[in-house]
Amino acid sequence: MSSAKPDDGPERRVGTLIKGKWTVESLLGVGGMASVYAAAHRNGQRAALKVLHNDFARDRTICERFLREGYVSNKIGHAACVAVLDDDRTDDDAPFLVMELLEGDTVRDLWKKSGRRLGIPQTLQICDDILDCLVACHAIGVIHRDLKPANIFVTNAGVTKVLDFGVAQMRSATSERTATGTALGTPAYMSPEQAMGLVDQLDGRADLFSVGAMIHALATGHRINNGRTENEALVMAATTPVPSVARIAPDLPVELIALIDKSLAWDRRNRYDDARQMQGAVRHLAEVLSGGAPAGEGAQKAQIDIPLMP
Repeated sequence: MSSAKPDDGPERRVGTLIKGKWTVESLLGVGGMASVYAAAHRNGQRAALKVLHNDFARDRTICERFLREGYVSNKIGHAACVAVLDDDRTDDDAPFLVMELLEGDTVRDLWKKSGRRLGIPQTLQICDDILDCLVACHAIGVIHRDLKPANIFVTNAGVTKVLDFGVAQMRSATSERTATGTALGTPAYMSPEQAMGLVDQLDGRADLFSVGAMIHALATGHRINNGRTENEALVMAATTPVPSVARIAPDLPVELIALIDKSLAWDRRNRYDDARQMQGAVRHLAEVLSGGAPAGEGAQKAQIDIPLMP
């Protein structure tokens, strides 16, 4: 059993042995609810351990939700979801998940390494993969709600993975509210209906907005709702329609501008109907930009006016 003090940081687990079988090798990341570690099993298997922070581990309801939500990706059953292999509790009684260990970079890291403007072909391929995953998610009523470059991973083999279903919502859970009444998610990638806390009105088009916000950031180097503080960004997300991306990046292909603007429409009825339709638009655009298809009807359908407040 570890002799670490309860108030030590997440690094305290590195080098320790969990449950007599998992040797913690390194700290991969720290989130608001949990820390993720690379670990080696005594049988030689390597995996990622996602360990709930001790402050939350004392709350039974949070622990149960952490474990339940950990298996959402398994329920979706898509190759872009990270497999959850097992769950257990550490020697100091914090629940943890045993997950597929990924090697590569988050899209946020790739974006930063490329000077905050990722190539359009790579951006479209990553978003094609995300949308394919969303088709499966939305088919069973799962809305991710926190899609952003930090939650998308590209392995060394070029496989896209969608991370962190920790704030995912099942459409059946329409009565859900946060303890503080605040919106869950990240304002720079959040739809207006989500920013307004309209939980019972969310559907898959909120995730499509987030994908559009990612394309906007990756292609231009600028995030939407870029407030001076997180609260200011949240207010912007809830009150201010996103202007056409052409205003800050007029050099982008007109077909890409049309796709981004449609996905970021204030009124969700003006966005793509579903993930499959948006995926088709992304694939058509990729063909157009590679010279494999003319900019015809598919691109024209994507064009919309700058969204207005309802």
